[in-house]
Amino acid sequence: MIHRILVFSIILILTGCNTVGKTRRFTPDAYSFFSYAVVDRDMRTMIIGDAGLPRAGLEQLVTRELNDSYSYLRPNFTTRPSSSEVKPYKVIFAMNPPRNLLSDAICKDPVSVGAASKAEGGLLQIVAVFCEKDAMSEVRVSFPQPKSMNDPKLISVISTLAWALMPQEESNKSDSQ
Repeated sequence: MIHRILVFSIILILTGCNTVGKTRRFTPDAYSFFSYAVVDRDMRTMIIGDAGLPRAGLEQLVTRELNDSYSYLRPNFTTRPSSSEVKPYKVIFAMNPPRNLLSDAICKDPVSVGAASKAEGGLLQIVAVFCEKDAMSEVRVSFPQPKSMNDPKLISVISTLAWALMPQEESNKSDSQ
């Protein structure tokens, strides 16, 4: 895991992408809700808005990176969840959402938010949100619009967003260790 974080950090430095925002949690202990909803279960994953890239490719990239980031929980992030899904929890990646849009609005009406999305100024803006009924956690990024699904910066940013959406807490360590 540390090796993977180091590799991604190096990629981010080399590609010049330093615009991933700090994770914001709106619910105390959001991680416990997250782990409850994903352990050995399907997690509804939605890609909304217009990224100027193929939807199927984005769905595959986002779900793969989420599954890799939280593999220790044995999740199945998917756009087509089965009956193992724990409602109303979901993860939403909003592509180019309207400016100054609150994460709660993304959670409450993702279809309308997706329909209102538009690219601005040659940048791809992504808001990743973990939702119950309202937003529980979010992370935002803005970076130059990728030309294809194979763009290394796109892959690196999606991977970083996936991990940053719900960073793992430091465990309590005793002083005797």
